[in-house]
Amino acid sequence: MGCRCRAGPGEGGRVACVDEHRGQQRVGEVPVIEIEEWRQVFETNVTATMRGIQTCAPLIRDSGGGSIVNIGSLGE
Repeated sequence: MGCRCRAGPGEGGRVACVDEHRGQQRVGEVPVIEIEEWRQVFETNVTATMRGIQTCAPLIRDSGGGSIVNIGSLGE
């Protein structure tokens, strides 16, 4: 899990890639999930993604613009 901002080859120092991958899930019924388990999942899947964007967005902006694409999935 993590976020990595890096300049691409031939990009003149521009941030060309934001590699952000994380994810956590709990299997169970919502009425019985412990609130601490819910907080851990939310912290990983939502808050950490937002923090990654906050880290990389200024670098992308300062290098002339670009895009951040976040992809999420649930596995079994």
